[in-house]
Formats: sequence, C-alpha cells, structure tokens
Amino acid sequence: IGSGGQQRPATLIENVVERTYFDQVATGAQYPFSPTLRLELSVQGTRQTSQLEIDQRLISGGRQISASRQRVNGDALNYGQSVLALVGDRSVFGPTSPIRGTRWRAEIAQSLGDVNFGTLLLDARHYRWIRPFTLAVRAFHFGRYGRDAELRGLPPLLVGQSALVRGYRPETFTFQECAAAGGPPGSCPVLERLLGSRIAATSAELRIPLAGVERFSLLGIGVPPIELAPFVDAGVAWTAQQDPVWRASASNATARTPVVGTGVAMRVNLGALIVEGYWARPLQRDRGGLFGINLAPGW
Repeated sequence: IGSGGQQRPATLIENVVERTYFDQVATGAQYPFSPTLRLELSVQGTRQTSQLEIDQRLISGGRQISASRQRVNGDALNYGQSVLALVGDRSVFGPTSPIRGTRWRAEIAQSLGDVNFGTLLLDARHYRWIRPFTLAVRAFHFGRYGRDAELRGLPPLLVGQSALVRGYRPETFTFQECAAAGGPPGSCPVLERLLGSRIAATSAELRIPLAGVERFSLLGIGVPPIELAPFVDAGVAWTAQQDPVWRASASNATARTPVVGTGVAMRVNLGALIVEGYWARPLQRDRGGLFGINLAPGW
C-alpha cells in the first residue's frame, strides 16, 4: 500500500460467507401396497435466494488500516418439483439403530421453472443380526441430471458430510491442507473434490450393544441404551464434466478419487433423542483423527 509517498507491505484478509435460503411449500401422498412396501408421491414449489457477505481487513505493521463489509444479493430461482419414490422397509429397530432386515428407497424427481433438472436417489441398507451383534452395510447415490444440473446457483452436493463419510467435514480443513494441494490462491482442491452434482457413498458398521435390552447387551444393563460401532465409510463426488477416478489416492490428491474414513462411533438413546459421538481417521487427509457428533439414530 502507499503511505506518505512510500510503499510498504500489507496483508489483505478476506472472509466470504455464502448463504442460500429456501422457501418451500409441499404436499404429498403415500399408497401402501403392504406393511413393508409403499409408493410415495409429492409436489413442491421452491423459491431459492442467495447472499454473499464479504468482510475485508487490511493489516500493515501489526495494525488494522481499514475494514469493510459488503453484501451482494444473488438472483432468485423459482421452480416446482414432482417426486415419485418406491420404498421398502423390512427392518427391525433396536434402541439406537436398526439391527435386522433391509431398507431401501428408489426415487426420481423432476424440477421445472427457472431451472430444469432431474434427480435420482438410490439408497439400500441391509442389517445382518449375529446375536447380539449386527453387521450393517449401506450403498447410497444421489445426483442431479439434465440441462441445469451444473448450474452455479444450485448448492453443490457434499459427500464429506457426517451422515455419509465421517472425517471430512468442510470446517475441519486447514489452510495448510489446502495450500499443500496447490491450485489457485484462495482455492482448496482437497475439499472441492468432495463437492459435485453427483455423489455416491458406502458404509459398513459392526454394531455392538453395550447396554439396552439386558439379555442382549454385553454389560447386562438396560438404561441408557448404548451402542458401540466400529465403521468404514467411503465416498466420491463428481460432475457431468469430471468423472470419478477409481483408484487409491494420496492425502493431497486433487482428482475425484474415492475418500475413506475409518473409526468408531458410540450412540446413546437419551429418550428424547439419540446422540452419536464418533472418532474418525480420514485416510485421504494428512492429519490425525477427528471427533464429531450426529443427532440422529444409526442409519
């Protein structure tokens, strides 16, 4: 920066927060073919708006020279969506998660209006009860397809969310991890490869009942129900322009290769809600384990 006719070094710190708002109205109906198989139909209208909040601070010589905040509103998107799904559920729930049976969902949806794209959701889960343990496996895919599937205004899908692949939450990535992968200034290739218009994930857990139903729990106590679950999660994200690369990758890889997380989860049924705490070791990151919390039953 210039000061008093001279130039001196300064640091510009810019923090950008992007918010997306959804206002929706929806209605739906279900038709059960049997207690374990049903058809679902729903329609909804959506108004989507966005806002960028840009905070800038200029620092030189250890002092803040200036600060500014700017808000930029994006264009609104208005569209309707129709959803058709076939759902099967033969699962048996335990105190904290399903312990036996199968669950699956096949869903297609079409959006029309300011945006035109279709979505496909496939979600299958199987639970093998090996008394008193349960081996649970899951396969999941969700993607946008069609003319506007890659539209910049639509929020990207994230395979690194805790409900899919544990150990890759966006807020846990550091500047050092982003810089080590290279890329343009301000980018984070190791995080961006987890975002796309299409994602797929798979998981496996061994569910161990520590407490709950007394004769089926290892500790022989019933309250509160507690479940321990060593797990392996894997997932990949891609777009219409960038296909997934099916090979093992290093911690600073930028290609759209699968990422894997391993660790152990503990679920506790508190009556009003089920809390899952977990420790995950992300294998495609140059760092140690991470702790996280999910407020939901096991998948």
